[in-house]
Amino acid sequence: MRRPNHNHVLVVDDDVAIRQLLRVLLERAGYTVAEVDDGERALAALHNCPHPLVVLLDVAMPRRDGIGVLRTVAQHAALRARHVYILMTASDSGAPRREAAELLAQIGGEFLPKPFSNRGVLRVVGRAAQRLPAAIPPLSESRDGRPPASS
Repeated sequence: MRRPNHNHVLVVDDDVAIRQLLRVLLERAGYTVAEVDDGERALAALHNCPHPLVVLLDVAMPRRDGIGVLRTVAQHAALRARHVYILMTASDSGAPRREAAELLAQIGGEFLPKPFSNRGVLRVVGRAAQRLPAAIPPLSESRDGRPPASS
């Protein structure tokens, strides 16, 4: 069972059909769902969100891909502490998969292989929601992971 206020999910995928499918599935399960279509918008949402999120993140997207988002998160302590990340991928081999596995291990995230089942999505998202922080840590670093400049 999810804890109160730990039912927010951000779906990040450039495929509108995947976003819609995940939105319907997760909303029917009681989650509040937001969606964006690329990694740049995802990072903006992660920085501006007032509550912890489970982030379902696709690998292949325009502007900044899912691995690029994970690289930024891995360098940004507050983003690691605030949200839990699930990388959705159809790839099962190669250098990108190895790098993604290393980044996910570093930030405590996990893979959700595509194609996925509804039950599999709900299981992985539910498990991730249990790991969200009770209170959201403040962002004390800039969007690129560096401490803010002194004035």
